[in-house]
Amino acid sequence: MKKLIIIFCFLLTALGLAGCAKGEVVMELSRFGSANIECRIVAAPLVASQLGFLKDDFVADGFQVENVTEEKMEGFLAKKQFASLNEVNKTKIMRGFELHKNKEQNSKQTNNAFEAKPPAVIYTQGLLFDTVAVKTHLDLRSNDKESGKESQWLIKNLLQQVNLRFVLKLPTAADSSNATRTPDGGKTLVWELVMGENNELQAQVTYLNPYKAGGWALAAIGTLLLFRLKRRRKSS
Repeated sequence: MKKLIIIFCFLLTALGLAGCAKGEVVMELSRFGSANIECRIVAAPLVASQLGFLKDDFVADGFQVENVTEEKMEGFLAKKQFASLNEVNKTKIMRGFELHKNKEQNSKQTNNAFEAKPPAVIYTQGLLFDTVAVKTHLDLRSNDKESGKESQWLIKNLLQQVNLRFVLKLPTAADSSNATRTPDGGKTLVWELVMGENNELQAQVTYLNPYKAGGWALAAIGTLLLFRLKRRRKSS
């Protein structure tokens, strides 16, 4: 009987918190090898108190964090500019961000686990064109292994009321991706994240680097001017 009462309370909570939280992570890549990440997460007041550890992780990664409110929801906005894509790989959100915490692991063990993972963003430079490949997982699974099957089922259904998405803005259309949708022909990739699952994100794009294009253009002009100068000297 006690278990039935608990299950009933879970159901009422799930119904009452429909659309209880929503969030969006936007990462914008530039043609110059830099990036900008902005994360906005808001939730119903009853759930917002559980966002503290997420906020702390962004602060630890050097993000500028501020509190925000939206449609009676509370949360935070975190944003940071990265001079290089290598810096992006050092953030928790790109190295396999997790919504659960394992209390038995200390910070040293967690850092070792991160170091063992391959980089989420691979930046390959060419003579004229650069390639960026994104391959990571956003682990949104619960870590509560001790709960019963009934509780796990209810928690999973409750998590489905949370709307999260990851948006990747590219300098040009992607060569390939597993994005949920691409509203502008591949230049913007959107993944609708599923709570309770380990979400895989994959994308690759090759684009012209303006710095390199300008450098090669100046080199060509300089070579042409030098060639003409030599011809004039010979003719004189």
